[in-house]
Amino acid sequence: MFEKLEEQLKRIVELVKLCPANLQEKCFELLLNNLLLNISNGKLAKDDKPKRTLLENPEGAVQKDDGKEEEIKLTDLHIKAKKLLEQGLLISDINNAFYKEGEEIKPLFDDLKSSKISESQIKLALIEAFKNSVKTGDFTFNTDVVKQQCEIYKCYDSANFSSYFKNKSNLFSEEYKRSSVMSLSTDGKKELISTIKALAQ
Repeated sequence: MFEKLEEQLKRIVELVKLCPANLQEKCFELLLNNLLLNISNGKLAKDDKPKRTLLENPEGAVQKDDGKEEEIKLTDLHIKAKKLLEQGLLISDINNAFYKEGEEIKPLFDDLKSSKISESQIKLALIEAFKNSVKTGDFTFNTDVVKQQCEIYKCYDSANFSSYFKNKSNLFSEEYKRSSVMSLSTDGKKELISTIKALAQ
């Protein structure tokens, strides 16, 4: 156990040295927290190998037991989606909220962490925009898809669906229209970062 712990701590130090100087302290904190979480969850037991951890393979995907689901790598992100990482989003935030199955980005969360239907709807729109951006670089979403997701998460309010988008119009580059494709504005991308970070907790 202690040998594995020492090995992981050495790996953390090596990884931190790869980060820019101004990010090293935060990087160390995140990786150490990740290691401690694995320990508390019993993932560093004598004969176990940690799974889904950045310590094992920070630049590559760590496959889950079924071999089909993977962590999202930096190389999976379209160059435009990578811009979010320059604005405070971390690849660990993404992997704590999402995973990759084949070419599809799927959520790890069941709870949108919001008690308001309006907030949940907007979060689902942002999430759809993120999922599309990973592959295409375009932070766009189809309002029909958001409607379907709202039904899945039990936050669909048919009477106010359009008004929720209109009330948060600063987050989008287009006005809401039924069955339309919308894209995130600069404010929308900032809100997306906050949303992913919240869901990653």
